[in-house]
Parts: sequence; structure tokens; C-alpha cells
Amino acid sequence: MPADVEPGRPVRAPAQPAHYFTDITSTSCKANDLPYAALATDLANHTVPGFLVHHPNLNDDMHNGSVAAGDTWLSTHLPALLGSTEYTSGSMVIFLMWDEGSGGGTLKGTDCTTSADKSCHVPLIVISP
Repeated sequence: MPADVEPGRPVRAPAQPAHYFTDITSTSCKANDLPYAALATDLANHTVPGFLVHHPNLNDDMHNGSVAAGDTWLSTHLPALLGSTEYTSGSMVIFLMWDEGSGGGTLKGTDCTTSADKSCHVPLIVISP
């Protein structure tokens, strides 16, 4: 999987879902793990795949970068999806999910399956026409 899906803007491997599917070979992963520019082409040609994961790079993921950088990333990338034929026709659903809570609670590192600590709260927003 490329570490740099946007030139000069690395993505951490654990943020890429294919990282967790051990039956995906390196070759097939590389063939289907595309740079962001490919999404713009797919949207323009109405060839968006049936399932796709698009996530920010290390600068914009709100882990290493700031919340403001993440907000800017979303405000830059969401309009293309929301304005696409795929979305407006009802064949696309957008899921915005954070992969962890704040992590700064008193129970940092705790098992979130048994804790009510605020750092275990994970927001998920579903957007559909």
C-alpha cells in the first residue's frame, strides 16, 4: 500500500483498512489503493467503485494535525462527494467516523468495551440524500 497517496502527505498504514485484511496480497492492494486524484476522475466519469474508503493524510487526520486542519480537509473534500451524481441520485452514502475518542481522559488506554470514560466515545455521522 502506498504510504503517500497524496504527494508529500503520508498516511499511516493502520488507517488504511486493507492493512487488516491478511488475504489481500501486496499486488492487489497496490492495484486498488489509489491516490486521491483517482477519486476525482471516478466522480467525473461516474465510475466510483461500489465501496471505497477515503481518509485524510497525517497532516489532516486530527491525530497528528489539528482539529482545524481536519475541518479544512473535510470542507475541501466533502463538497465534491455531496455534489456528485452518485450522491444526489441516492447511490452513495457517506460515513464520517473518528477512530477513537479524545484519548485524554483519566482512563487513557482503558478497554473501551467496559468503560464509560469520555475518551471512549467515537462519533459516527451518516450522510445520505
